[in-house]
Amino acid sequence: MSDAAAEIEKIVGAKLPEDIKSFYSGAYSEIDLPAEIDVPDSSPWIDEVNGFYDADDALALLREDIRSLEYDTRQIPARTIPIADNGNGDFYIVSLREADLGAILYAFHETCDPMDDSLDGAIFLAPSFSEWTASFRPKQKRTATPDWDAIREAELHEILHPKPPWWKFWAKRNT
Repeated sequence: MSDAAAEIEKIVGAKLPEDIKSFYSGAYSEIDLPAEIDVPDSSPWIDEVNGFYDADDALALLREDIRSLEYDTRQIPARTIPIADNGNGDFYIVSLREADLGAILYAFHETCDPMDDSLDGAIFLAPSFSEWTASFRPKQKRTATPDWDAIREAELHEILHPKPPWWKFWAKRNT
């Protein structure tokens, strides 16, 4: 196990799950990113994983988080470690709590309060890292190129020939 992984265990006061230790030691290198994943929610929600944090990156984020506690703020919920992100300020985290050790959670910035130790706003994704990565789908590459000339023409037409505001149209109809 790397020095960074050992330091993470020391900081959070828990042993890392075996699949996370394997990941930190180089396993799972065949995963193609970015990848799409399903986020269980009330409506279909597809998000993506843009990048993983190796042990050194995760340790740096945890240390930064410890310093930010001085100002009563943090990014990473207690007893979790960041494992990946989506590039939009949201973290995929690994729980190191006894109740759900190794579970992968989505710390969506709109619902998950990192200062709340209950993790109520975090969204459960998988019971383990290996099960989570098995659900990845390659992100579809964009094959179509926007028709910039048509877009520019439509924008120009709207600027040169603006529609009257809705209230003028309504006032004209009702007089």
